[in-house]
Amino acid sequence: MAGQFTDVVDVKAMLKDPEKPDTKLNLPPEWESWDKAFQEVRDAINKFLDVVDKVPGIDISMRLPGGSLVDIVVKPFTGDWDRIYMNGAACKTWGEAVGGMGRNVGQVPIDMALHWKGKGAASFTAHQGVYAVVISAIGALLQYGEKVFQAIGKMSQRLGETVVKVLTRLGKLLIRVLGQVAKRLSGWWAWIKTAAEVVMNGLDVVRDIYNDVVEIIELVKRLFDLKAKVEAWVSDQVAKLKLFQELPSISLELPNVANIRLAEFPPVDQGIKARIDAKVNAHTTKEKSQAEKDLEGSVTSAEESATK
Repeated sequence: MAGQFTDVVDVKAMLKDPEKPDTKLNLPPEWESWDKAFQEVRDAINKFLDVVDKVPGIDISMRLPGGSLVDIVVKPFTGDWDRIYMNGAACKTWGEAVGGMGRNVGQVPIDMALHWKGKGAASFTAHQGVYAVVISAIGALLQYGEKVFQAIGKMSQRLGETVVKVLTRLGKLLIRVLGQVAKRLSGWWAWIKTAAEVVMNGLDVVRDIYNDVVEIIELVKRLFDLKAKVEAWVSDQVAKLKLFQELPSISLELPNVANIRLAEFPPVDQGIKARIDAKVNAHTTKEKSQAEKDLEGSVTSAEESATK
């Protein structure tokens, strides 16, 4: 502020873009080797398409998407935890800046106290204090948004690691089953012979293949169960983010003093802070919802199934 007024907080300096976090996933070694091989093959295919595309009369605009297997396969299922974390960081920055504005607004009457006396000054000071309270409350609500996004980001990241583990286990099983099938059931005569042995001797003849197939089916079921639980959990998180809908109603707590002389300002409503606190507290519960508990249970079950 200019002249004799002093900014307690430099709000402009606080407003910075959130940085992308350097998130490290706990990935199985097999996944990392598959990911490396995939990216090398993908890049080679794209280079080949670049060359072919230059041949007269041939127009190939399609290219395989960039990014890792996590970016292409996992994040569409679990959400992009890095961007979710960045949303949380933005909420924190925004909330701190708005809170700083509240402190600056509250500082104005203090700077003016030595220079302005009387009913107008007293009324202005009281109402300026209300503005400071309301603005600070908005800042606090915005900062709570960081906690919501952080919780969503952590669950999204854990989901990503779980899906990778399940897909890795599925990949290993599928490769093994294909090898077993190619070895024992290649050709129609092998199928007939194996079927006859199963009829005579039971499943022990193909017990290893059978067990792997049952596990594959179980893992696929786990993925579908995760998907259903994620959908319920996402709806729950959307409800939590509705806390931002309280911002307009909190702003309406500001006294309407348009076209009113300072000395005739209405008395300050002492119940404003209590009402604001109640609105904020209504959205800041620390208890886990049933949807969150159900998802955590499904994640744990899927992780256990993938690490047999």
